[in-house]
Amino acid sequence: MSIRAKVFKGMSKLLSANAAVTIMQFIFYLTIVRIIGFNGLGSYFDSVIILTFISLAATWESNGFSRFIIGYYQGGKEKEARYLYRLGIIIGLTSGFVIFIVMFLYSYQISSLLYRSPVYSNIVKILGIDIALSSYNSYAGIGPNALMKFGKMGIIQILWALGRYLTGMLLLFMGYGAFGLVVGWVIGDAINSIFYTMWSRELIFGKDTRSKLKPIISYAIPLVLGSLIVTLLSNVDKLFVLYKLGLAELGIYSTIMLASSVPQMLPNSIAASLSPALLGLEEKNGLNKEIVEKSIRYTTILSIPFLLLVGAMGKPLILLLLGQRFVHDWKAFTILTVGHALMSYDIPITIALSAKKDSKALALQSVIGAIIIGFLAPYLINLYFATGAAIAYVLSRFISFIAVALPRVRKHGLLKINLNEYLKVSISSLILLFGLLFVEYLTGFNVIYLPLYITLGILIIIFNFKFFKMLDKEDYTALNEVLPNNLKFFFEIIWSFLDLPKE
Repeated sequence: MSIRAKVFKGMSKLLSANAAVTIMQFIFYLTIVRIIGFNGLGSYFDSVIILTFISLAATWESNGFSRFIIGYYQGGKEKEARYLYRLGIIIGLTSGFVIFIVMFLYSYQISSLLYRSPVYSNIVKILGIDIALSSYNSYAGIGPNALMKFGKMGIIQILWALGRYLTGMLLLFMGYGAFGLVVGWVIGDAINSIFYTMWSRELIFGKDTRSKLKPIISYAIPLVLGSLIVTLLSNVDKLFVLYKLGLAELGIYSTIMLASSVPQMLPNSIAASLSPALLGLEEKNGLNKEIVEKSIRYTTILSIPFLLLVGAMGKPLILLLLGQRFVHDWKAFTILTVGHALMSYDIPITIALSAKKDSKALALQSVIGAIIIGFLAPYLINLYFATGAAIAYVLSRFISFIAVALPRVRKHGLLKINLNEYLKVSISSLILLFGLLFVEYLTGFNVIYLPLYITLGILIIIFNFKFFKMLDKEDYTALNEVLPNNLKFFFEIIWSFLDLPKE
């Protein structure tokens, strides 16, 4: 099977799992917002921020280990990959255990500092257990990815979500509140630990060859420094929403942010399946601009229409799924989702920079983006509230991508712009977004017409693919190779209907 077919097949498996996980996640948040209210929801997201900082300190080296383990294994250096994987899980276990001991022994002091009350000390202890598991998983989870076990990765995602969200909701209904939600985190991460270990046996057992750690540390240090600054500054929008608009609005804005990330299951699935392939190609023969250009093409063609379709239907979707209390922030949802669509170009570029071990560029891009959001968020939130926060977020990602990622990938000789393909994607995107928004405006963005909006959006996408010839004969060959036999008949009908080239 060709590399391209493997990527398509892996993407389809991960997308199925991501869709199931996303549905469970969304049901979970819809449930807790109705039980603990906006203030409780704001406190919950505040706990997530705290967990993010501590986890970053525990697992900072994992970025370097991930890049080299995946690259070595896919590049045919299995023994070096096995050595680094074993070392990584030892580091994860050790750092996680140390942090757990500290949080357990000083739970009252930590609770008083972070929650302004010692009554949350039990939550701090449970958080310590979860951080220990997360620390191990940061390294153990590299295994299935390096082995390109996308189907098993999908199963792990679903089991993790079942453990995390069902346990959390069950304990919430039993009256355990935030404590029960955090216990759900522990159950989910424990499931990850078990299956990551079980399905990484090829990297745990067998002969290994000692590999140098200096390249890993050199690669990881810029990323962790960048991540620290990013974590500090990228939460400026949330902290300013909290300061300016209150805890309840933080809960609403964070939920809108979460909702806008739901459609990203498609580009995230593409990235997860594309990354091992590109890293392996770099280790074997080196990437070239044609490979990167094709990666950009596939990512944008598959991601942008879907994300724009969802983004254009922001208001009726928010009304349907979240209710009237959230609808005043629908523009923030639309801006974030459209921004994610436009930034799908960043996915293969980021993977290419990672393949070239250019962690300084990745860190600099993150830092510049964080500085921009830290500068713009207070001003724009003051003017446009949550919509201003969304604008600041999208602008920060776009500007940092243009300023850092594009010049760096050009320096590596990997940037090839196919103007014809770029124009096709741009024009078809404008037709879809503004055509659908215009129809919604004429019909009052009414949730009753949501089936009409979806049907119209799909018809516009079909028209774009047919008129602009978005797919070619190479795509036909790859899809025909990866699809199961029982679907090939329908595939032929669709391909012929769109009048796309086969030869």
